[in-house]
Amino acid sequence: MAVGSERILKEIQEMMQMCTSHQFPPGSSLDLVKKAVQTKQFLKKNLSFECDVPLSSNHHCRVSPQVHMIYDIPPSYPIMLPRITVQTIHFLKQNIEEEINKNLIEYISQKHKEDKQKPFLKLAMEKVRDCDYGTEVAKLNPRIPPSHTYSREYFFFHHLWGRGKRFCIRQWAVELNISGLIAPGKPGFLVVEGDQNDIRTLEHRIHCLRWKEFKFLAHFDRQPSPSSSSSSSSSSPSPSKFSTMEEFIDEDMVKKEMMTKDLVEVMIVMDDFLKRLKEADVSVAEINLVRDYMSTK
Repeated sequence: MAVGSERILKEIQEMMQMCTSHQFPPGSSLDLVKKAVQTKQFLKKNLSFECDVPLSSNHHCRVSPQVHMIYDIPPSYPIMLPRITVQTIHFLKQNIEEEINKNLIEYISQKHKEDKQKPFLKLAMEKVRDCDYGTEVAKLNPRIPPSHTYSREYFFFHHLWGRGKRFCIRQWAVELNISGLIAPGKPGFLVVEGDQNDIRTLEHRIHCLRWKEFKFLAHFDRQPSPSSSSSSSSSSPSPSKFSTMEEFIDEDMVKKEMMTKDLVEVMIVMDDFLKRLKEADVSVAEINLVRDYMSTK
């Protein structure tokens, strides 16, 4: 068996230990692939390999239970690099996935220039496994300079289940100094408070994720604080209704469902959610807006 062939088989065997599932072309297996390599069939055509890769166990951003990778390995590997495609399983929009794939290609190409004997198949998988996709989206959508105008805004989701998407929203909110309330379920709602430009940045990033439907509902100005000086060039906003980016969840359903499913299958309890808005002392107009929209879905 050629040295290159032995190397490929060794890398694939190591990679399989990192995967939750893997597959070769129809009717194939690692043993059949090994036989194809031994009989030099691999020298005539590329070797295809697909796998589902879980994110690192030390990774805080559980974006998705797994990320799908597709390898197309040429017979001349490692002299020629493989074609590698990453799919984020209903998480990122296609244009963002394309940027992720572009960055991966640049990373592997740079490693290839440094040392052509590196295990590039495995390096690519480790890079994908350890990637913080929330941070990658933030890099593509940097923070807009502040407007010093503050507001509270409401957004609607056809459904909002995934823990990874909700984690990213909370992660971005901390970075952008935005507070509010995430209400998972079907439908899902998001209430945000902060500088209007920071809210726009958050909205742009949320649009980078895949949604059946996500849209803006309403805008409410936060009036300047009575203690603000009228001569000040930028008045301070009135106190926030929410101290952090909270999550409103039916805890009984969470205990029942979250431990066994990757997607949080909880329904918003309408009365309790509206009660939480009342506790935050938002206006009657805002509460009626949410109630009316909920009643139509």
